[in-house]
Amino acid sequence: MTLLHLRPTAHRVVRGGRLVLGHRDRHVALSPYDVLHEDVLRLLATGVEEDALRRAVEDRHGRAGWVRAEASLARLLDADIVRRKQAPPPLPGRYQRTLTYLSQYATSDVDEVALLSRLRDSVVTVVGVGGLGSWLLSGLACLGVGELRIVDFDVVEGSNLNRTLLVGAGDVGAPKLEAVSARLGELTEDTVVRCFPLAVGADPLPAEVVAGADVVLSTADKPAWVVRRAVALACLDAAVPFLCPAGFRVGPFHTAPGDACVLCDYTRRCAVVPGFAESVAEQQRVPASEPGSVPHIAAAVAGVVLQDTLRVLTGIEEPATRNRVWNAGWDLSATYQDVSPAPGCACR
Repeated sequence: MTLLHLRPTAHRVVRGGRLVLGHRDRHVALSPYDVLHEDVLRLLATGVEEDALRRAVEDRHGRAGWVRAEASLARLLDADIVRRKQAPPPLPGRYQRTLTYLSQYATSDVDEVALLSRLRDSVVTVVGVGGLGSWLLSGLACLGVGELRIVDFDVVEGSNLNRTLLVGAGDVGAPKLEAVSARLGELTEDTVVRCFPLAVGADPLPAEVVAGADVVLSTADKPAWVVRRAVALACLDAAVPFLCPAGFRVGPFHTAPGDACVLCDYTRRCAVVPGFAESVAEQQRVPASEPGSVPHIAAAVAGVVLQDTLRVLTGIEEPATRNRVWNAGWDLSATYQDVSPAPGCACR
């Protein structure tokens, strides 16, 4: 069944008896915005067959009313503010707002149901399920990602409770993977969770952690460069997009051959800092520092990571951190910095 449907995210401004509707850079003004147009838009907002729309308008406003309505409808269709689309299949209510969000990116070739299907068919690996990792996993589960692979080896500590979403006081002392996977199961039954109790070190990640994944996100940071290198090499070998956010820094998101990656910075440092690679290797012998953290910092950084991950998984937009780095200050003011692949980096 083909329906006429007003985009739910279309902008709507009424002023002086005139309604302006907009989608992206296109706008249509309905003037006067009267009872006829109110009736038409209410029907379009819920989705209606064109014949049913015509009958409803003619029943209330006569043939002349339909002539006016049809002219307005043609303009709205031309501006892609109203779409012709198939009636969507039944879906759980948990996806309704996600569908509405995705609808603003829907085209005649790929509608929001297809975009949601890309999420539900996707596999994301998250390395490190601490503060930032827990916010990412919560967001990915709520988005409807089909499979989450989570990598960690630690146990829940009391100091984790000030910034994490997925563990509570009763989980202190339990393996993080056990507590986090249980909480994810409470969030949604539609996401498969696979646990990998691994400590990420100098060796690349095992193949089964990254093989077949659509994106790998690494938030583990002890020791930071050792973990990043292990994750990056595994993902480059498997041709899987990856991102290693840390602190107030997100990017670059390596999405395809030729993109900059987290190892580019490492490669540049090795080229200009004598003994840098050896120093990184030796870092594993030093107790890691313990930076302060609060939940809203993790939430802010997670928002940037999740938006770009959504872009990669669905293809709705280019990720903002492809060949760029998002940097934030303590006051959460942020800037983007362009970066390029480093000569000699494994990503080239």
